Amino acid sequence: RKEVKDYLKKKFKHVASISTFTYFKDKGVVRDAARVFMVPLGEVNKALKSVDTFEDYLESPNTKEFRMKYPEVTWLAERLRGKIRSVGVHAAGVVVAKDDIRKYAPIESREDAQDKVSGRIPVVAYEMDTVADIGLIKLDALGLKTLSVISDTIKSIKDRSGKDINLSQIPLDDKNVFGMLSEGYTKGVFQAEATPYTNLLMKMGVSTFEDLAASNALVRPGAMNTVGASYINRKHGNEAIKYVHPIMQPFTSNTYGVIIYQEQVMQACVHLGGMTWSEADKVLLRNEGNKDTRTEYLIEAKRLGLKIRLPHVNESDINFSLKGDAIIFGLAEVKFISDSIANKIMDQRPYKNYKDFIDKASKKGSGINS
Repeated sequence: RKEVKDYLKKKFKHVASISTFTYFKDKGVVRDAARVFMVPLGEVNKALKSVDTFEDYLESPNTKEFRMKYPEVTWLAERLRGKIRSVGVHAAGVVVAKDDIRKYAPIESREDAQDKVSGRIPVVAYEMDTVADIGLIKLDALGLKTLSVISDTIKSIKDRSGKDINLSQIPLDDKNVFGMLSEGYTKGVFQAEATPYTNLLMKMGVSTFEDLAASNALVRPGAMNTVGASYINRKHGNEAIKYVHPIMQPFTSNTYGVIIYQEQVMQACVHLGGMTWSEADKVLLRNEGNKDTRTEYLIEAKRLGLKIRLPHVNESDINFSLKGDAIIFGLAEVKFISDSIANKIMDQRPYKNYKDFIDKASKKGSGINS
């Protein structure tokens, strides 16, 4: 991500990050107010256990005793509510302009959490929606672990088989890939590995690249809960394809008359609703989130019949690696062993036995700690 941001700075010159604000809200504001008055945490947790919103807190019989005992907490919480609690830097968002951004928006400097070395960075003192409203161009520089996974995989294939893989030459109509995804083999596939996504692929079945593009839009809760069933039924010929209005046929025929893409929403706003493109552009739906669980991958690897071997002082690399027909744990995957200590262990290989390892590790200056 940092490389992309540095590139944008060189290319456009007038570039800044975007602020993010968190607000005092819901039951969190009660917790914050209680901290000011040093109310014991146990009492706070007990009172808030059964409520979610601030309204719940004010009305629930479960919080009545707490409210009677600490009226000052409610008094302060009501005044804090809705105000900014903390300010940060948006991890991905940057704005670019043709002139000095200070002409268009207030700028402040902040420490960059992703780069402690280069000093402070310029940040627009607005959050992303306001930035868009005043007309600045906003870019999202996403940091995707999957890109590193792909890069490592290509390197591994080259090391093991000598084959050079060129991603730009990979066919986008490989039936085996579509079959694999349709059967639910999605672990390690960006976005598709989430359970709702896997279920969707198995339900709708994918046989073209366009199907994959559609699945990416359909998996979002708004789309899935409204038009998802219709799309799947129409795709499988179980429901008639119909259009809300003839005007919409040209841009919804490839999705069986169903609106699933943001661009289609914009086209409907312009062609059917008479909006300008810039008005339609502001009609934006977001949904993101992804959790990487290593344990799930290891379980999936075992399910696929791959051997998993434990870390070994003589055989492991720093991270997970392939040895023969097995995946072997890396030394740095062991808790408390850093990359540098793993390197020191690897430098003194091979070890004849456990005693030999302890002897070498215990020598002064070995760099290997207890």
